[in-house]
Amino acid sequence: MMRFCIILGAMKAGTTSLFHYLAQHPEISPCKEKEPSFFVHHYSKGLEYYLKLWPAEDIETKVLLEASVNYTKCFSFPQASENLLDFTQKYDVSMKYIYVMRNPIDRLVSQYTYSFARWTSDSLQQRIEHGHIIDVSRYAHQLDQYYSRFDPDHFLLLDFDDLIRKPDEVLKKVCEHLHIDAGFRFSDLEQVYNKSEGTVITRPIEKVYKQYPVVKSFAGLFSKSFKGHLSKLVFRKRITRKFKLSEDKRRYVYGHLKDDMKVLKEKYGVNVEKWGF
Repeated sequence: MMRFCIILGAMKAGTTSLFHYLAQHPEISPCKEKEPSFFVHHYSKGLEYYLKLWPAEDIETKVLLEASVNYTKCFSFPQASENLLDFTQKYDVSMKYIYVMRNPIDRLVSQYTYSFARWTSDSLQQRIEHGHIIDVSRYAHQLDQYYSRFDPDHFLLLDFDDLIRKPDEVLKKVCEHLHIDAGFRFSDLEQVYNKSEGTVITRPIEKVYKQYPVVKSFAGLFSKSFKGHLSKLVFRKRITRKFKLSEDKRRYVYGHLKDDMKVLKEKYGVNVEKWGF
């Protein structure tokens, strides 16, 4: 039986750090791509395509780990949980899931801080009013898509603050969930991965530059020094500031999330009071 562990999300809630910590464990094989998003973008390519994301010798001997936050953006990718269900019914696999939650308003601000530098020039107000950035913080609604299809015992719900403050305890809990050696000593747990503020990100336009030979040949007309400056200005950007919500916007977000937070507390036993709900 193939064993999988999927970190479902949430975006900007420590999933990258958790993935890199767990990758140290000798009984875990990390995916070659941290976020393959197989079950939302590539599911039609089949099992063989998916398994190529891990070394062949690990497939039947280790827990195959991946982390794709698109799996808990169900308003944008409603097919994720259904594809996962189809996958488990077709193949002889064991699937365990991890979902990390963070103060939903802090998570929203962190997502915007990252997205502003990488993708968008929309104001934070515009992004909030559009709704998607709030929907990712609707944790109960995201979990409902999975708990309605899978055994609840297959899920481990984690807290972002615990992962930051006491990673040893969290990782031990994860190992127990996966039935692997919980006594393994992880290292470099002070390292935080994929922070929004201070991170140098690559904008999508660089992929266009690398994909099309015509563009690259045109760029060859310029000096290496000039292209270096252009790369810094156009292709890469350091996130230098973290955005903040005004009190009005904070109340607006709170109002849109309070019903979901109530379900999260009553149905899933999550302490939402510490987030102000």
